[in-house]
Order: sequence, then C-alpha cells, then structure tokens
Amino acid sequence: MALSHKALQELSLAYTSGVSRPVNWRRKQLQGIHDLIQNNQDALVSAALDDKRLVCADVLLELASVLVLVHSQLDAVIGSSKPSQSTATNFLVPASKREVMNTQNPAGVVVVSSHWAFPYGSSLGSMVLAYAAGNVIALVPPTSRISSLLATLLSKNLDLFGYAVISPEEVKAAALDVPSGPALLVLDVGNNGALEPIRSLAAPSAPAVAYVNYLALGKRGSSPKSRAKAAEAIAQEIMQSKVVFNGQANLAPFIVYIDEEIFHEISGEFVAAAKALATGRMRTEAREIVAMKGVRTLSNGFVEVVEVEAGSTRPVDFSPFHRASTLVLARVRGPDAAIDRVQSSTRVPAFYLYTQEPFITYITKNVDSDKTVVNSIPLELLANPFATSSTTISPSLSHAQNISKSPTLATSFVDAPHEFEPRLAKAIAGATIERLDEGDGPTATSSTMSGWPSASSSTRPMRASRSVPS
Repeated sequence: MALSHKALQELSLAYTSGVSRPVNWRRKQLQGIHDLIQNNQDALVSAALDDKRLVCADVLLELASVLVLVHSQLDAVIGSSKPSQSTATNFLVPASKREVMNTQNPAGVVVVSSHWAFPYGSSLGSMVLAYAAGNVIALVPPTSRISSLLATLLSKNLDLFGYAVISPEEVKAAALDVPSGPALLVLDVGNNGALEPIRSLAAPSAPAVAYVNYLALGKRGSSPKSRAKAAEAIAQEIMQSKVVFNGQANLAPFIVYIDEEIFHEISGEFVAAAKALATGRMRTEAREIVAMKGVRTLSNGFVEVVEVEAGSTRPVDFSPFHRASTLVLARVRGPDAAIDRVQSSTRVPAFYLYTQEPFITYITKNVDSDKTVVNSIPLELLANPFATSSTTISPSLSHAQNISKSPTLATSFVDAPHEFEPRLAKAIAGATIERLDEGDGPTATSSTMSGWPSASSSTRPMRASRSVPS
C-alpha cells in the first residue's frame, strides 16, 4: 500500500474512533496551531522565503491572519457544541410533544491543498477551519522545505492521530483529484483503502469589485487639497491590494467603477501609484501602451492598469488580461449605474465601497455580495483565501443531523384504514397557523391581481424602483 493510502486510511480509522468529535479536542488543536505560530515565527518565515517570489511582510501578514482566524473559530467551536433545540407537535396527536435537536457532525477526512503564494494561510488557516468542524486532516504543503518544517512542528503541537502530512507526489501517485490550492477536499476512505472524493471547496473564483462614488473625495466644492489627498489614499490602497502576495490575492479588486465626474481626479492617482510600486517592487519603468480599441493600459511590469476610455460603447473583452495582475478602471454615471453593473455580473465575493452617507446605506442595501466593506480593504481579506467564505465552508465540512425524541410512546399508525382516514381529514380541517394582521392586502379582479398586467397585456412587470438619495 502506498504511503499516502496508508496515511489516509489511518486518518479514517482515527476519525471513525471518534477522536475528533469532542469539543475539547478541537479546541486543543486550534490552540496548538496558535502556539506553533507564536513560538516558531522566525523558522516559519525563513522556510517561506526560500521561495524568492515571497516577501517577509506578506508572510507575517499571513501568520497574523491565521491567529485572528483561530480566535474566531474558538468561539465557533463553543457555539457548535450547543445543538439548536425546539419542540414539535405530532400531527395526529396534538397533545403529544417531541423534542427536536439539530446538530452538525464532522465530515471525516479533509485534504488541505495549499498554495505557494499563501503557504500558511492556505495550510494552517485551512487546518483551523477543518479542525473547528471536528475533522482529521491530510495536509499537502506547497514546498518541500515547508513540508519538512511543518511535519516537525505539528508533531509537537497537535494530536498525531488528527493529521498527516503528504506530498504532492504522493497525492499524484494515489490518483487523487485534488484541486490546485488553496482548496479543501472532503474524502471518503474505504476499508480497503479506496479513495472517493465527496466534495471539494475552493477559494472564491469570481472577481472582487470596488466602486468609488463621487462623495469619497468629499462634498462638491470641498478643498482641492483634501480631495487630492482622498483620491491618493484610495488609489494607493487599491493598488497595494493588487501587489501583495505577488498579485495572487483573489479578493483584491479586479474592476473599479468610478463616478464619471471624479474619474480624471482619481485615475491619475492610480497611474502615480502604479509607477511608485514599479520603483519599489519591480524596478520596471511604467509605460503606457494601446492594447485594443476603446481601452488604454498602463503596465509597471507587475500590474496592468486597464482604463476603459470615455465614449467606448462596445463591450470590452477582458479575457486577454490575467485577473490577478490586472486592475480595470471603468466609468459609471452614478450610484445606480454602478449598482446595475455589479448586480448584472456573477455574485461578487467582495465588494469595496468608497463613499459617505447617504450613499453608504443606499448602495450597501442594493448590492448583493458575500462581503461588503466600506472605505477600506482589510488586510485579513487578502491574506486568507477563504476569508469571505469561512462561514459557508464550515457547514460543508460537516453534515447536519436531526434528532427527534418523544418522551412517551406516541405512535400514529394504530388505527384500521377506515378509522385512520377520518382522523387525517379532521387533522387537516383543524390545522391552524399563527397569522399577522397585514390588512386586506391585494384583492383579485376578474382577470388579474392588482398591480400586475393581464396575460394579454404586452407590458412587462417593472422591477421595483430604488429611492435614490438626494
């Protein structure tokens, strides 16, 4: 049996024994990862910097984000130990009540596939999520140096029955279809060593979006100096988000919508930020080139800033540009146009909004995203590939169980059919629900419901209008 098969089968046996189910065990694993980072910071950074593409600040940011994640998941573990409870009534025996409990049980063996740009956020951070849900883990580190270091450090801080470190080569030899990291794979391991993927969880792939409303620079007529300072700060923050982690941060904005009336004020700051970063990180002179009709691009050798030119009416195809290294600046006429652009695209994992009230409330109410952030790009969102989906990942790393208990015998199928049917009919006729007093509501007319066109009408129902702030 190959090493990976043996390790995975041992993990499966450990999970089946129930080792990972107790809340205290889960907490100890999370505490172990916390201690591992705090006590071995220098060694972890040194191992990561073997990859010359990485920089110290990015690695430290990753480690800090994992500690933040540990803190939040410790609270989640405590909450998961308390199953939700309710009572239900037997439909045919109203006097009989039963207690209903909903719990979340671990999924089993979880393969953690890490990524070179996030060597610890995608490995230790993903382990935190899997441990919090009560699973055992097969870790696939991104490099041999990190693999060797983590194998040593994990053995000193975690339960040996709760994890295994396997190499990418072993994964390949096992013919295991693990998505390229960062990703999590819930795995079923048979008694004979057969491996069957149950579900895989990858970091968000849809592009993140930002919108800079005209109020982000201050009210109309505010001092040019304060407006220029605000424009510079916004441009620098967004551009920096494209540079950290070698441009691999999947939650950095890909498209920035900018109100047309401030476009020239702020687009120049993006150019300046791109040139500054070229000097600081890539030492490549920024240059402007014409890439295609209707588009102007500026490249600093690391990030490509794509500006959709005014008056361009044809849709722009951004497929030639790599999302991770491209920042698109696009004009919009105002908040409603920006909202429509965002809502017409795939659900965005992160939406960054720069504005002031009353537009903060108005825009956040009308934009549907996994996470909306106002007037900043938090570093932890960039450092953790699963930052916007940690709350949705946890249920995927477990399975729900519903437990219903009756205090006494309360069987329903005790009557003969001719007696059972009248009981059902009586129960249906006597069923009641709690109702709210909402007034008379719409009343039916001869052919239509009030407010809707008839079937013969050619008028389409209108989308509910938005009340635009003045």
